[in-house]
Amino acid sequence: VALDNSSEAVSTAGTGSITLSYTCTGTQRALFVGGGNKSALNTFTSCTYNGTAMTEFWDIALGGNAQLGGYGVAVEAIGTGPLDIVCTIAGGSGNLGITAVSFTGVNQTTPFSDQGTATGSVSPATRTTPNVTADDYVVDALVIQQSGTITASGTGQTERQRVDLADANELLS
Repeated sequence: VALDNSSEAVSTAGTGSITLSYTCTGTQRALFVGGGNKSALNTFTSCTYNGTAMTEFWDIALGGNAQLGGYGVAVEAIGTGPLDIVCTIAGGSGNLGITAVSFTGVNQTTPFSDQGTATGSVSPATRTTPNVTADDYVVDALVIQQSGTITASGTGQTERQRVDLADANELLS
């Protein structure tokens, strides 16, 4: 498994959807999208890649201030070139940001395994992923509420994207 590409988009229009033109290259591709928005009342309803529905891994409210969603899809059969990632939220208000990360060399039958979530206000933020093997990648997304910032990634982690949601929240993957 190898990193292919990463990108991000942010919308402050309050329209309830966001589109990111994204290119996956190589073979045996998989795509992960993490999304965040300002209001916990606006839950994620879907993410698609070139019109193909992505699998929802989580959609959690973080207090009353933010929402975090995670989606993934094996994209080998979807195509290459710049294709649109479209994510929508119910409610349609608040700033919305997404980060996308794609990989090559991914098993197309079972591209994703252990998924989990953690919430809290403890620093440093942690989540144990028990079923990681030597051939696995761990992909995460993190929303910082209010005026917090991330100062460092953990051992063995590489920050790929950082999205300022323009409202004192940040989304990282």
